[in-house]
Amino acid sequence: MADIDQTLQADIDAIADIAAVPTILKILSKTTGMRFSAVARVTEARWIVCSALDNVPYGMGPGSELPIETTFCDSIRAGGPPVLFDQASTHPVYSQHPSPKRYGLESYASFPIRLPDGSFFGTLCALDPEPIEVDTPDNREMFELFANVIGHHLSTRNRMNAALSSLHEERAVSGLREQFIAVLGHDLRTPLGAIRNGAQVLARSAVDARSAKIAKLIDGSATRMSGLIDDVLDFTRGRLGGGMALEIGDGARL
Repeated sequence: MADIDQTLQADIDAIADIAAVPTILKILSKTTGMRFSAVARVTEARWIVCSALDNVPYGMGPGSELPIETTFCDSIRAGGPPVLFDQASTHPVYSQHPSPKRYGLESYASFPIRLPDGSFFGTLCALDPEPIEVDTPDNREMFELFANVIGHHLSTRNRMNAALSSLHEERAVSGLREQFIAVLGHDLRTPLGAIRNGAQVLARSAVDARSAKIAKLIDGSATRMSGLIDDVLDFTRGRLGGGMALEIGDGARL
């Protein structure tokens, strides 16, 4: 088993989440006759199996790794064309390639998996230790179609994960904002109470009508501010799960 970091494990998990992948691998094997088929994550440095149907068996499954330089997929990642051949031992090009002899394969097919934005993910491949006619127009079309299906599934999953992450972040920010408003509202009550008390003292000790009027205006403004603070606290209390405040007969709040 390869040493898998979090990023590569996330890629393996992404393929595992696509319910269509096992079916795609079965269709490829039954249609072509090749007994091993897989989705591989291919980077500049690594080739790792994300999902596989292994009826040879080679003993490879999710997390299995081959040296990237020994694979045909490395050239595909670099922008090369898909690779298909029916019989490596007699092929004018691939009979000289070290990979068929190293892995004991004769027939092979590998197509790039790209996301709709053109970014490269890996390859959809199939192989067999026996010669099989795989390099046909129908097989090329089938591999390309299934590779595109997987790429679109990965893109959709990435967009959904990004949307969920954004939603969770927004909820966290919203919760902090409401907690701040609640704390601020409570903290404002103390100085506002002092203002109201001071206004009432001024009203009782006013020496003329003008002073009494000013004290009354101050008290009225403070009362309205207190009401606004209560409304804000009621809202945040409801949002944060503390319920809504109720006002009973004499104006007391619960």
